[in-house]
Amino acid sequence: TAASFQDLNPAGATAAEIRAMTDMQQVGIVGLGGVAHAGIWFGTAESFVDINPVSSVSSEALATIGTAQAGYAMWDSHRHAVLWFGSADSCIDLQLAIGPAYRESQARSIWTDGSKIIVAGDADGHPMLWELTMVPEPKPALLVGFAFMVLAVVKSATRRTSKG
Repeated sequence: TAASFQDLNPAGATAAEIRAMTDMQQVGIVGLGGVAHAGIWFGTAESFVDINPVSSVSSEALATIGTAQAGYAMWDSHRHAVLWFGSADSCIDLQLAIGPAYRESQARSIWTDGSKIIVAGDADGHPMLWELTMVPEPKPALLVGFAFMVLAVVKSATRRTSKG
């Protein structure tokens, strides 16, 4: 209905396009100052997050699983497939994994089973898959336990050294 219409164009943007979405997140491209920037929305124009890497000429988000976004960023006039985790600072240049044999790449799709992320795309017209294994963040209680264990080992080593 007309009442369900939602304009997601962020303030200051000349244009915006959604490329993919999950139930809670939308990703795409926004024109800011004449430059295309990859971005994430959470249902409103005000929620827009610019994820264009600082050193990149331009970028575009083409896929999302909610916790990670895939697309490309331009460096040296060439597209590089990239993966983001919700911010510009989290950008991973997937082009680095395929080396100089390919000039350009882009990530077009993303999937996860919870332990790995698979990104599909292309490089110089060749289909590509990138697989990343997810490493869980240590829980604070584990870090505290690890710190006490390290401290105990250091104290034990110090006692042995001073005795002998």
